[in-house]
Amino acid sequence: MAPRVSLLKSSGYRRPRIYGQVSEIKKESHLACDDSLPLLEGPPPHALPGGPETKMKKTPLALVKERFESKEKLAAAVEKLATKELWLDRTSSAKGLARVSNTKLLHLHDVLAAVKKDFGSRDKLIGAILEAENRTKAAGYKSRLESSPLPRLLDQQRAAAARKAKAAAKPPAKKAAKKAAKKPAAAKTASA
Repeated sequence: MAPRVSLLKSSGYRRPRIYGQVSEIKKESHLACDDSLPLLEGPPPHALPGGPETKMKKTPLALVKERFESKEKLAAAVEKLATKELWLDRTSSAKGLARVSNTKLLHLHDVLAAVKKDFGSRDKLIGAILEAENRTKAAGYKSRLESSPLPRLLDQQRAAAARKAKAAAKPPAKKAAKKAAKKPAAAKTASA
């Protein structure tokens, strides 16, 4: 028996709908399901060693309790690191650091600790940015950097150092090839 085909019209598209083959499809799918094929056994792939980790990220409060035991101790640690040589004091004197969120305090503590360990002071960090960007003589740029917050300075220094490393790793063969191509062309125009 030949299947009957009807055309459905929906939003300008016609697609054929086939009737009468449902029982044939069921029979074929029943044949495809063979008991001789083994089913997947064992734990799911994410639980296997070497599989993707399913560990949940810790909340900021859990991180504070793990690293500092309380928010007050974290605020005290940030205040201890926030010396005049590292920190531009822009906090509200009425509220202080006690009202800042745990996430921001943890980030601020990490930034202050990294700058103190890697550079020692804010001025040395600004000097490293100027050196990485080859702008050591730019007094206006230096004064603008001095008014920037410490996390922004650290990000800027990391980006400038990455750009400098990428430029150093890149071979300068293209520039030399362009200069060599321009020299014969200039010689031809001069002799003509």
